[in-house]
Amino acid sequence: MQKVILLLLVTVLVSGVFVFLWIRTFRMPQPAPVETPTTFTVRYVALGDSYTAAEGIDPAQGWPQQLSEALNEHGIPTELVATVAQSGWTTTDLIRNGKSSLATIVNSEANFVTLMIGANDGVQGASPARFHDNLEILLDQLLSVVGKEQVILVTIPDFFATPVGASYASSPQAQQRLADFNKIIKTVGENRGVLVVDVYELSQEMRKDATLVADDGLHPSATEYGKWVKLMLPEVKKLLQPDTTNE
Repeated sequence: MQKVILLLLVTVLVSGVFVFLWIRTFRMPQPAPVETPTTFTVRYVALGDSYTAAEGIDPAQGWPQQLSEALNEHGIPTELVATVAQSGWTTTDLIRNGKSSLATIVNSEANFVTLMIGANDGVQGASPARFHDNLEILLDQLLSVVGKEQVILVTIPDFFATPVGASYASSPQAQQRLADFNKIIKTVGENRGVLVVDVYELSQEMRKDATLVADDGLHPSATEYGKWVKLMLPEVKKLLQPDTTNE
């Protein structure tokens, strides 16, 4: 009889230990599931004129391509999927090409667009009012297919800082018109909540350094474009990856 009682006690004890361990295990906090990071690729379309088209140098060394490469180097996968730009284009030309430009953005599934336009408007004597209206039309077109946080406006460089460009400065009004246009770019960008990167002051270095000018004597060299990209990069990184800190 004592053996039976002892056996029952041992059985109860073992069962109790088992239940305790099972409950303890059940109540232990489970590790959080590991999230697999998603791969986000920036699909970039550049709109503009000869500066965006990299007139006078190898297009592979133009600022849109250099910007794309710099973003990749900083851990932001980027592909320059299209460059919609021609030498001599004004805001009016880009508006006329609007359907094609928007189709390019949509069909390429672009999620990042830069717009740099206005130098030829100034050279051809367009009024500030006309430039303002055209720029708003262009932004309306862009913002109909991408978000404002996916667009960057770039100011007009000092067109007259290069040897050939200086010949277009036939009057003080020409330089003033350029300044007025850049103010318009900044104002329109601010009003629409679009980031503006100002390369004007940096471009004035071309007056003193021939290595910053392309062989055609009119456009920036790859080195000058590299300076623009260095200026743009921190702002573009913050736009595309808000949590990215400057390196």
